[in-house]
Amino acid sequence: MKEVAIGSLLHDMGLAYSAADSLLIQHPVTGYELLQAVPGISEGALNIVLQHHEQLDGRGFPQGITGKELSEGAQICGICSDCAFLKAFVPYPLGTVYKEMGDRYAYYFSQA
Repeated sequence: MKEVAIGSLLHDMGLAYSAADSLLIQHPVTGYELLQAVPGISEGALNIVLQHHEQLDGRGFPQGITGKELSEGAQICGICSDCAFLKAFVPYPLGTVYKEMGDRYAYYFSQA
């Protein structure tokens, strides 16, 4: 649980350091690389930073990983990050946000 909390708090760290042309796609890698040098951040938390935009079907980024390669912590962080984005930056009512997240559910979470 601690890894999920730390990884989730730091998941977009790379946005502060990415070049403008590759900002969105590369920010997980940038954040992962920066945070590797910080003592005390576990590999599990680092993987959340790296994988939070990945999807189970391989359509995510930056690595396009699939299935069991995607950590459960990253799945949790990814869906929370998307929900927060939809609520903060898209003028949807909360019910519409929940419906949109329900439609995306299969891409983020393992059915196991």
